[in-house]
Amino acid sequence: MVTDRDPINGYVGVFQIPRGAARTVPKNGVTQMNEKTPTQSAAAPKHPPHVDGLLLDYQDLLPGDILLFRAIDPDPLARRVSKTIGSPYTHAGIYLGGGELIEAGDPRIEIRRLSSHDKEDSVIGVFRSQNTFLDDRVRALREFAETLVRNGAEYDWDGVRAFRKVRTQLEEELFEILKRDYGKVLTKSELDQRSYFCSALIVACYIVSGVIGDTAQLAYKADAFSPADLHEDPTFGWFLGYITSQKNEIPADDPLLNTTLWRDVEETPWWAGRAPR
Repeated sequence: MVTDRDPINGYVGVFQIPRGAARTVPKNGVTQMNEKTPTQSAAAPKHPPHVDGLLLDYQDLLPGDILLFRAIDPDPLARRVSKTIGSPYTHAGIYLGGGELIEAGDPRIEIRRLSSHDKEDSVIGVFRSQNTFLDDRVRALREFAETLVRNGAEYDWDGVRAFRKVRTQLEEELFEILKRDYGKVLTKSELDQRSYFCSALIVACYIVSGVIGDTAQLAYKADAFSPADLHEDPTFGWFLGYITSQKNEIPADDPLLNTTLWRDVEETPWWAGRAPR
C-alpha cells in the first residue's frame, strides 16, 4: 500500500489524484420512463454487445450524476492504487450542470469544465440516483460546491492516509457507533469547512443534497468511502453508461457492468422528459 504522496506523479495513499485527466438502499426507487435513449453518434464504430445502450456523451448528463474515472493508460503506481482499492476506477467527481463538475484534486477542490481530454484519457462511468435529483437538490449541490471553492477547501491528504483505518473501524464498529452517536449529525456549516479527497467529496455532496438523510449520516462517514465503494453501494445510484473516446475500448469484465444498470429497468425513469442541463 502506498502511504506517502508521490510528488512526481501526484498520487497518495490509496487514491489517484487526477490532473486533467453500504449500508442502506435508497427508498422510493423508480417511479416513472420514456423511450428516449442515450445519445449515440450514427458515425460511431460498432461496439461489442456488452456496451449496447450504455454509450453516452456529455449532453446526456444531469446535475447530481456521479462520474467515476478509469485511466486508459495507468502508470505503475496507478495500477498499485487500483489493486489496493479493488477497482480500476480510481477517481470520482460529481456533475453540476452546464458542462461542469466538482472534484477534489491536488492541491484543492475545484469546479472545472469537462473536456475532450477527459474522454481521451479515461473511461468515465456515470451513476445516476434512483432517488431523484431535482431542483432543490441541484441548488443545494451547486451552493455547496461554490462554497467549498470560495473557502479554498484543500485535498484531504490526511484522510487518504487514514482511509484504511477509518474504513475498517466503520465496518467493525458500526453497530456501536450507531448506538453511541445516534442523532448526531454534521451541519451544512460544518461540511462547508472540511477538506475532502475525491470519493469523500461525493459522499458529502449526497449528504448536503439530501440523498443521504440525517439519520443515515453515521453509516456514511465520508472519509470511509473509496471510489470503488461508490460503484459497489447502490445508495450512490445505478449505472447509466460510459463516456469515453470512440478509440477507447471498454473491457467486457469492467466492474460497472456487474452493478444495477438503468438499461435493464423497464419502468420510466424519474428524469423522463427533463432536458439535460
